[in-house]
Amino acid sequence: MPKIPEYTKEALDEALEKINTKAMSLRAIAKKYNIPRTTLQFKLKNPNSKSRFGPTPYLTNEEETTIAEWLINMARKGFPSKSDDVLDTVQKFLSENPRVTPFINNRPGQGWLKAFLKRHPSLVPRTSKGLLKPVPACLKQI
Repeated sequence: MPKIPEYTKEALDEALEKINTKAMSLRAIAKKYNIPRTTLQFKLKNPNSKSRFGPTPYLTNEEETTIAEWLINMARKGFPSKSDDVLDTVQKFLSENPRVTPFINNRPGQGWLKAFLKRHPSLVPRTSKGLLKPVPACLKQI
C-alpha cells in the first residue's frame, strides 16, 4: 500500500520555488518543510509527474460532482436510484460525450461504482425494506 505523504501540495510548491531560487540547500529545505529529500529531487527531475495514486479518472471531478448532486436531488424528491440506474446514467453520458474508456459499451462496472461511492461519501447505498400495512387485531385470530 502506498505511503500517504505528510506534507501539503502548497508546502511542496513553496519548497520547489526556494530550490529554484537557490535560497537554501536541498537538504535544509527538506528538513524545514518536512519533505523527503528524494521527493524533492524527483519533482525537480520530473516536474510533470502525477501526484495521485491509481489510474487517471475517466470522468472529471465536475462531471462526477454533477452526477452525485443529481442522485441526491432525486432521492430528496422521493426517487432513490439503484446501482443500475447510476451505471445506466454514466453509460448514457459517455455515449453522448465520447472519450476513450476501458468500459465495455461505455458502461462502467461494479468496481467503478464502488470507487465512485468511496469518492463521494455523501452518497450512501441503502437496502430498501418492504412496508406492510398493520393487520387489525380482529383478523389476527383467524
